[in-house]
Amino acid sequence: DMDAYDVADRLDVSYSHVRKVFKGTAVSEPVARALTEKAMENKRRGVKYEEAKPVFEQLSIEWEREDTEC
Repeated sequence: DMDAYDVADRLDVSYSHVRKVFKGTAVSEPVARALTEKAMENKRRGVKYEEAKPVFEQLSIEWEREDTEC
């Protein structure tokens, strides 16, 4: 997502590192603070997010949306 790319760019760290901090598999106070700041900005702007769905359910939804031929 663009917020994670923005944080990575601003702090001069990799996108992967930002994702790991977000998931809780890596620790970085500056990244955690920047992600929190982005979240608060989004909240103030009224950005709404869909409720997270389990991965298998999301994959099923995406599969049904795809117009693919096997």
